[in-house]
Amino acid sequence: MVDLVSTAAPSPRQTPSPRVFDAADVWPEPDARLLNGGPRRAPEFPLECLGSLGPWVADLAASKGAAVDYVAVPLLAFTAGVVGAAREVELRQGWRQPCILWVASVGNPSCGKSPTLAVLKRGVAQIERDLAGDLVELRRDHEARKMDAQAAREKWETGAREAAKQGRAAVPLPAEAEEPPEPQAPRLVVADATTEKLARLIADNERGVISVRDELAGLLGNFGKYGGVDEPFYLSAYDGDFSPVDRQKGGTINAARANLSLVGGIQPDKFQALLYGRANDGLVSRFLPVWPDPKPRKWEVPHGDEARALKIFRRLRSLQMDTDAETGERVPRVLPLTPEAGGIFAAWYLEQSEKIDGASGFMSEFLGKSLGACGRVALVFELLDWAAGVNGSEDGPASVSARSVQRACEMFADYFEPMALRVYADAALPEAERKAIGFIKELQKRNVRTFNARQAQREWGVPGVSTSEDMRAVCEVLAECDCIREAEQERPEGKRGRKQIAYVVNPRLLKGRARA
Repeated sequence: MVDLVSTAAPSPRQTPSPRVFDAADVWPEPDARLLNGGPRRAPEFPLECLGSLGPWVADLAASKGAAVDYVAVPLLAFTAGVVGAAREVELRQGWRQPCILWVASVGNPSCGKSPTLAVLKRGVAQIERDLAGDLVELRRDHEARKMDAQAAREKWETGAREAAKQGRAAVPLPAEAEEPPEPQAPRLVVADATTEKLARLIADNERGVISVRDELAGLLGNFGKYGGVDEPFYLSAYDGDFSPVDRQKGGTINAARANLSLVGGIQPDKFQALLYGRANDGLVSRFLPVWPDPKPRKWEVPHGDEARALKIFRRLRSLQMDTDAETGERVPRVLPLTPEAGGIFAAWYLEQSEKIDGASGFMSEFLGKSLGACGRVALVFELLDWAAGVNGSEDGPASVSARSVQRACEMFADYFEPMALRVYADAALPEAERKAIGFIKELQKRNVRTFNARQAQREWGVPGVSTSEDMRAVCEVLAECDCIREAEQERPEGKRGRKQIAYVVNPRLLKGRARA
């Protein structure tokens, strides 16, 4: 038997180690539930789903040293945001989905998610500048119309005073006497805004906006900081509905609809912390998560045609909203599924419903939201094909084809669902097991053969293990899963009180020679 105990005297903050240790060959294998608690291997993005745009997306990602996922999936959300309220998809009679997608690019710093996001963001920023046109000329015209309105108001006021003298009622204020609203530069992309500001921008831009966040944790983590309006507004906006926002200085912001596509990056540990810290209200599960495996760095990289993103976005933006014949309001044009596409989607829908019944936690929420999200992705595929010159007339496709629906269903089955399992897997575990997984990682990092529970709880700083109750629950899980064993320590001479309790670590958890 190999004695792994250090003979050095313990430091003042250490406690004596147990006298007897078991050799590694007498320990069982630790429970794989905890050892495999880290992220699953990422699925490979199916580039063929992007059709003729696949090679371009691959080259663009490679030019930034990033996984193709960090271009392909945000591209879907940017496409949805650029089209906005101009199109909707009808999956069956009475069930429509807006052209809205939310994407969370998960990855460690320097993985390439920000540079690829910047390429797409530059494209929509140029569209925004195109839409602004000659704002200076618009403002000059506004000043002239404001002067006309002021003159009309003065004339009305004179008439009203004269009517009052004669005991007559004044005529209502004519429309031409009302001051015209000041022209605003059209907005398409929003980098950082409060919920109140975002609501104002959506109300002023009927087709909606794209919110691009370099760090999603800053957005989701601050919900509720300035009141309870944040989550209701975002939850409604995902469905294209506008939740009225009461302004601090009076008045209420309202609009007919809210088209808000959302794209952002977040680090894995922050995303996991966000999941653990939130009630499962369905907000996080509305995101399509993207967390590819790291790609090896290369010096020689292909050229990425960044200008093509702008060409695609310009064609998508050329799609116009329809006008309601009865109300005169501008409304989305609704694209139905073709009969063949409807059959494919119906079969997938029923299969997906069985998965939902067998899931729980965040995965259950994600699978539930996938029913509508899959239809949205099918619509985006159809529009991307059109923007790439593959199908449709000048005013866009008239329906969503079987090919687009088939690709969307396959992408959810083979990519988005495995990716969601990778992101949500730890969050679906019981709380004590999640904390135990984090504690195992700390044991392996420190490579210790024994530890004192009280000292570890107070000094190691393991997330979620801050109280004696946390520590006790974690040790119970680890002992049950054959990761540790309890060993009583002798009470130091001259000390009263209960005996110190230490734990011996299964050597199969550790690498090489462990420290006591």
